[in-house]
Amino acid sequence: MIIYTTDTEYFSETLLEELIRYIHPDRAAYALRASNPEVRRQRIIGSLLLMIALRKEYQMENCPVIESSPLGKPVLRDYPYIHFNLSHSDGVVACMTSDVPCGIDVQHCVPYRESVANRYFSEAEQCKLHDLKDPHESSMYFTALWTRFECQTKLIGTGISGSISSILDDPTEITTLYFSDFCMSFSGVLNHPPIPMKGPEILGFFRRNYPKKVSF
Repeated sequence: MIIYTTDTEYFSETLLEELIRYIHPDRAAYALRASNPEVRRQRIIGSLLLMIALRKEYQMENCPVIESSPLGKPVLRDYPYIHFNLSHSDGVVACMTSDVPCGIDVQHCVPYRESVANRYFSEAEQCKLHDLKDPHESSMYFTALWTRFECQTKLIGTGISGSISSILDDPTEITTLYFSDFCMSFSGVLNHPPIPMKGPEILGFFRRNYPKKVSF
Protein backbone atom coordinates (compact mmCIF):
# COMPACT_ATOMS: atom_id res chain seq x y z
CA MET A 1 0.00 0.00 0.00
CA ILE A 2 1.19 3.48 -0.80
CA ILE A 3 -0.22 6.91 -0.14
CA TYR A 4 0.86 10.14 -1.77
CA THR A 5 -0.16 13.60 -0.62
CA THR A 6 0.75 16.97 -2.01
CA ASP A 7 -0.25 20.64 -1.91
CA THR A 8 -1.83 21.96 -5.09
CA GLU A 9 -0.48 25.49 -4.62
CA TYR A 10 2.92 24.38 -5.90
CA PHE A 11 1.50 23.57 -9.33
CA SER A 12 1.23 26.62 -11.56
CA GLU A 13 -1.16 26.69 -14.51
CA THR A 14 1.82 26.51 -16.87
CA LEU A 15 3.15 23.42 -15.11
CA LEU A 16 -0.27 21.77 -15.16
CA GLU A 17 -0.56 22.39 -18.90
CA GLU A 18 2.70 20.45 -19.29
CA LEU A 19 1.78 17.65 -16.90
CA ILE A 20 -1.73 16.97 -18.20
CA ARG A 21 -0.15 15.47 -21.33
CA TYR A 22 1.15 12.59 -19.23
CA ILE A 23 -2.18 11.37 -17.88
CA HIS A 24 -4.72 9.20 -19.67
CA PRO A 25 -6.78 11.19 -22.23
CA ASP A 26 -10.02 10.18 -20.51
CA ARG A 27 -8.73 11.50 -17.19
CA ALA A 28 -7.52 14.70 -18.85
CA ALA A 29 -10.95 15.23 -20.39
CA TYR A 30 -12.58 14.55 -17.02
CA ALA A 31 -10.34 17.14 -15.37
CA LEU A 32 -10.93 19.78 -18.02
CA ARG A 33 -14.71 19.44 -17.74
CA ALA A 34 -14.53 21.07 -14.31
CA SER A 35 -15.48 24.73 -14.53
CA ASN A 36 -13.88 25.50 -11.17
CA PRO A 37 -10.10 26.05 -11.67
CA GLU A 38 -9.20 24.54 -8.28
CA VAL A 39 -11.27 21.39 -8.93
CA ARG A 40 -9.62 21.10 -12.34
CA ARG A 41 -6.21 21.43 -10.69
CA GLN A 42 -7.04 18.79 -8.08
CA ARG A 43 -8.26 16.31 -10.69
CA ILE A 44 -5.10 16.65 -12.76
CA ILE A 45 -2.84 16.28 -9.74
CA GLY A 46 -4.84 13.30 -8.45
CA SER A 47 -4.36 11.52 -11.78
CA LEU A 48 -0.65 12.29 -11.68
CA LEU A 49 -0.32 10.92 -8.15
CA LEU A 50 -2.14 7.76 -9.23
CA MET A 51 0.26 7.29 -12.13
CA ILE A 52 3.25 7.71 -9.83
CA ALA A 53 1.83 5.21 -7.33
CA LEU A 54 1.04 2.64 -10.02
CA ARG A 55 4.49 3.00 -11.51
CA LYS A 56 6.18 2.57 -8.14
CA GLU A 57 4.00 -0.27 -6.87
CA TYR A 58 3.15 -2.14 -10.06
CA GLN A 59 5.75 -0.94 -12.59
CA MET A 60 3.08 0.49 -14.93
CA GLU A 61 4.38 2.88 -17.53
CA ASN A 62 1.02 4.33 -18.53
CA CYS A 63 -2.15 5.11 -16.62
CA PRO A 64 -4.72 2.37 -17.34
CA VAL A 65 -8.34 2.96 -18.28
CA ILE A 66 -10.49 3.98 -15.31
CA GLU A 67 -14.16 3.03 -15.21
CA SER A 68 -16.91 3.24 -12.60
CA SER A 69 -18.25 0.24 -10.72
CA PRO A 70 -22.04 -0.33 -10.58
CA LEU A 71 -22.03 1.75 -7.38
CA GLY A 72 -20.00 4.52 -8.99
CA LYS A 73 -16.60 3.79 -7.46
CA PRO A 74 -13.64 4.39 -9.83
CA VAL A 75 -11.84 1.14 -10.73
CA LEU A 76 -9.02 0.10 -13.07
CA ARG A 77 -10.79 -1.67 -15.94
CA ASP A 78 -8.02 -4.13 -16.85
CA TYR A 79 -6.54 -4.59 -13.38
CA PRO A 80 -9.32 -5.70 -11.01
CA TYR A 81 -6.75 -6.88 -8.46
CA ILE A 82 -5.35 -3.37 -8.02
CA HIS A 83 -7.41 -1.00 -5.91
CA PHE A 84 -7.08 2.75 -5.54
CA ASN A 85 -8.84 5.76 -4.14
CA LEU A 86 -8.41 9.53 -4.47
CA SER A 87 -9.42 12.43 -2.27
CA HIS A 88 -8.90 16.18 -2.25
CA SER A 89 -9.83 19.12 -0.09
CA ASP A 90 -8.86 22.79 -0.09
CA GLY A 91 -5.53 22.48 -1.83
CA VAL A 92 -4.53 18.99 -0.64
CA VAL A 93 -4.71 15.88 -2.82
CA ALA A 94 -4.23 12.30 -1.61
CA CYS A 95 -3.94 9.05 -3.55
CA MET A 96 -3.98 5.50 -2.15
CA THR A 97 -3.26 2.18 -3.86
CA SER A 98 -3.64 -1.27 -2.34
CA ASP A 99 -4.06 -4.94 -3.19
CA VAL A 100 -7.36 -4.96 -1.27
CA PRO A 101 -10.38 -2.64 -1.55
CA CYS A 102 -9.47 0.67 0.04
CA GLY A 103 -10.81 4.11 0.77
CA ILE A 104 -9.16 7.39 1.67
CA ASP A 105 -10.50 10.77 2.65
CA VAL A 106 -8.65 13.99 3.32
CA GLN A 107 -10.39 17.00 4.77
CA HIS A 108 -9.16 20.45 5.71
CA CYS A 109 -10.12 21.21 9.31
CA VAL A 110 -13.72 22.44 9.47
CA PRO A 111 -15.62 23.88 12.47
CA TYR A 112 -17.62 21.50 14.61
CA ARG A 113 -21.23 21.41 13.40
CA GLU A 114 -23.62 20.16 16.04
CA SER A 115 -26.40 19.43 13.52
CA VAL A 116 -24.13 17.09 11.57
CA ALA A 117 -22.84 15.43 14.73
CA ASN A 118 -26.39 14.85 15.97
CA ARG A 119 -27.36 13.23 12.69
CA TYR A 120 -24.38 10.97 12.06
CA PHE A 121 -22.35 10.50 15.24
CA SER A 122 -22.99 8.22 18.17
CA GLU A 123 -23.98 9.59 21.58
CA ALA A 124 -20.50 8.85 22.92
CA GLU A 125 -18.91 10.77 20.05
CA GLN A 126 -21.29 13.68 20.56
CA CYS A 127 -20.50 13.77 24.27
CA LYS A 128 -16.78 13.84 23.56
CA LEU A 129 -17.25 16.72 21.14
CA HIS A 130 -19.27 18.63 23.75
CA ASP A 131 -16.54 18.02 26.34
CA LEU A 132 -13.81 19.49 24.15
CA LYS A 133 -13.60 23.13 25.17
CA ASP A 134 -10.85 24.18 22.79
CA PRO A 135 -12.42 25.13 19.42
CA HIS A 136 -9.44 23.80 17.46
CA GLU A 137 -9.54 20.45 19.25
CA SER A 138 -13.27 20.05 18.68
CA SER A 139 -12.88 20.98 15.02
CA MET A 140 -10.07 18.49 14.51
CA TYR A 141 -11.94 15.69 16.26
CA PHE A 142 -15.10 16.48 14.31
CA THR A 143 -13.13 16.49 11.04
CA ALA A 144 -11.35 13.26 11.94
CA LEU A 145 -14.64 11.48 12.62
CA TRP A 146 -16.01 12.66 9.32
CA THR A 147 -12.96 11.48 7.34
CA ARG A 148 -13.25 8.08 9.02
CA PHE A 149 -16.85 7.89 7.87
CA GLU A 150 -16.05 9.05 4.34
CA CYS A 151 -13.10 6.72 3.77
CA GLN A 152 -15.25 3.76 4.74
CA THR A 153 -18.11 4.74 2.42
CA LYS A 154 -15.56 5.14 -0.36
CA LEU A 155 -14.10 1.72 0.39
CA ILE A 156 -17.45 -0.02 -0.01
CA GLY A 157 -18.51 2.29 -2.84
CA THR A 158 -21.65 3.73 -1.30
CA GLY A 159 -22.65 7.31 -0.76
CA ILE A 160 -23.35 8.97 2.55
CA SER A 161 -26.32 7.12 3.97
CA GLY A 162 -27.38 5.47 7.18
CA SER A 163 -25.61 5.89 10.50
CA ILE A 164 -22.01 6.86 10.74
CA SER A 165 -21.63 4.62 13.80
CA SER A 166 -22.63 1.51 11.85
CA ILE A 167 -19.86 2.22 9.36
CA LEU A 168 -17.27 3.08 11.99
CA ASP A 169 -18.09 -0.18 13.78
CA ASP A 170 -17.15 -2.16 10.67
CA PRO A 171 -14.18 -4.50 11.39
CA THR A 172 -12.10 -3.00 8.61
CA GLU A 173 -9.16 -1.16 10.10
CA ILE A 174 -9.24 2.62 9.82
CA THR A 175 -6.18 4.74 10.43
CA THR A 176 -6.45 8.48 11.03
CA LEU A 177 -3.63 10.98 10.80
CA TYR A 178 -3.65 14.57 12.03
CA PHE A 179 -1.65 17.17 10.20
CA SER A 180 -1.50 20.75 11.44
CA ASP A 181 -4.48 21.89 9.40
CA PHE A 182 -6.24 18.80 8.07
CA CYS A 183 -7.08 15.17 8.79
CA MET A 184 -6.66 12.10 6.62
CA SER A 185 -8.23 8.68 7.20
CA PHE A 186 -7.78 5.53 5.17
CA SER A 187 -9.21 2.03 5.39
CA GLY A 188 -8.83 -1.31 3.68
CA VAL A 189 -5.74 -2.74 5.37
CA LEU A 190 -7.39 -5.54 7.36
CA ASN A 191 -5.10 -8.58 7.70
CA HIS A 192 -2.09 -6.54 6.65
CA PRO A 193 0.94 -6.14 8.95
CA PRO A 194 0.43 -3.56 11.72
CA ILE A 195 0.85 -0.01 10.52
CA PRO A 196 3.91 1.66 12.05
CA MET A 197 3.51 4.90 13.97
CA LYS A 198 4.31 6.99 10.94
CA GLY A 199 1.70 5.20 8.86
CA PRO A 200 2.29 3.36 5.59
CA GLU A 201 4.55 4.84 2.98
CA ILE A 202 3.35 8.41 2.92
CA LEU A 203 5.22 10.64 0.54
CA GLY A 204 4.47 14.32 1.04
CA PHE A 205 6.23 15.96 -1.86
CA PHE A 206 5.81 19.48 -0.55
CA ARG A 207 4.15 19.23 2.83
CA ARG A 208 6.47 20.30 5.60
CA ASN A 209 4.61 19.16 8.70
CA TYR A 210 4.66 15.50 9.66
CA PRO A 211 1.47 13.62 10.54
CA LYS A 212 0.53 12.31 13.94
CA LYS A 213 -1.36 9.02 14.20
CA VAL A 214 -4.53 9.17 16.29
CA SER A 215 -6.22 6.34 18.14
CA PHE A 216 -10.01 6.10 18.34
